[in-house]
Amino acid sequence: MLVNRAVTVALEWQRRKHERRHLAELDEYLLRDMGLSRADVAHETAKPFWKP
Repeated sequence: MLVNRAVTVALEWQRRKHERRHLAELDEYLLRDMGLSRADVAHETAKPFWKP
């Protein structure tokens, strides 16, 4: 159903926005532990919420 799909997409966009915001707030220790750099974070957080 179209309404269900719209809700699913909206929830996915909201999740991405939240996760990217959270990623940007992580400290250097946690990023290193995950194998990520600030450049990786900058690349990911620069994406619009509708892009995976």
